[in-house]
Amino acid sequence: MGNYLATAYLRSGKYIHLYNVKMICMKKTLHIDEALLRDAKAAARAKTDTETVRLGLEALIRRGAYERLRQRSGRAPVDELLAIADRVASRVKRPYPDHAKLLYDEHGLPR
Repeated sequence: MGNYLATAYLRSGKYIHLYNVKMICMKKTLHIDEALLRDAKAAARAKTDTETVRLGLEALIRRGAYERLRQRSGRAPVDELLAIADRVASRVKRPYPDHAKLLYDEHGLPR
């Protein structure tokens, strides 16, 4: 156990960073095929059996999150899109720059 830096993805679509998070561990007795564990350990390049199981569980969680995202087919809820628009709008510098001066010469022709 120790203090860890962690990043959590919230259902709202935002990331939060957690500092000094205490990792709570528990002992479990698992019945795992030795060859399967050995192959998984080699594939994950893990040093310990515990690390192999942890990496496998994290991969399953990521795959589940990916599947949920894929099922949405790139569609986001309206409230999520409005929150993104508000966040971006707060960073827009005003007055807006006149891009025509950058793109066209005094005769209206592209530079």
